[in-house]
Amino acid sequence: MVNQMKRVAVIGWCLTVWVVPSLAYDVTIDTFGAFVNTGAIDSNFGVPNSASDTGLVGVLGGSRDLLVQTDPLQLLVTSGVKLPGILDYMSIGTGFSEVTYTGGTAGLGASIACAEAVEVVYFNADDAAQGLEGGGAVLIALTLTGGASVTQSQAVTGAAATLSFPLADFAGVDLQNLTSIALRIDGSNSDSADLAVDSIQAVGCEAPPAPAPSMGMVPLALSTLMLVGLGMLGMKRRRNT
Repeated sequence: MVNQMKRVAVIGWCLTVWVVPSLAYDVTIDTFGAFVNTGAIDSNFGVPNSASDTGLVGVLGGSRDLLVQTDPLQLLVTSGVKLPGILDYMSIGTGFSEVTYTGGTAGLGASIACAEAVEVVYFNADDAAQGLEGGGAVLIALTLTGGASVTQSQAVTGAAATLSFPLADFAGVDLQNLTSIALRIDGSNSDSADLAVDSIQAVGCEAPPAPAPSMGMVPLALSTLMLVGLGMLGMKRRRNT
């Protein structure tokens, strides 16, 4: 039994030389874990307010631009990054909040072509944000720009959810060289709506498989198996004599 276990262990070790599974990973766009200037800012009566941060760790391209604006004659929209890591949206009127990632002066030049979709995780959406108080639901709109610019939007339909934006829906956009990514919380039809966004990530990437071993490794692996086998055979013969 011990010898059989040894054989299995050796064979398994040799097989790992050739079989290396690919690993899935996500491309983080923003988890809102850091900010300097893009904390909560206000807009009143249609006057826009904006702020920018650069040099941020954990943000694609290292920069984040925030724009907050109420609709004309509307009282207040407050939005911005809050610790421990959310993009907060609170309103007493209608309007929107938008975060944009352009990479600052260096440019974005990001690739998410490996991904299948961009996922936006939100929570703490109140009844107004869900469209349950007579107005429309808040819309979460994602705009990808790379050559062409395409916007896709989805309505908030529950208190918390993960919205998936398939990259196949952004036809014409160069996903290997994005110049801008923007996420808008659109409360234009949602009076006094509140919610928070937890993260924005491109999901479904796979790391490239490990390179196949060179043919020079094959004789080495076979020689190892032969030596181990001969050694086990010799031990068995000595026990039988």
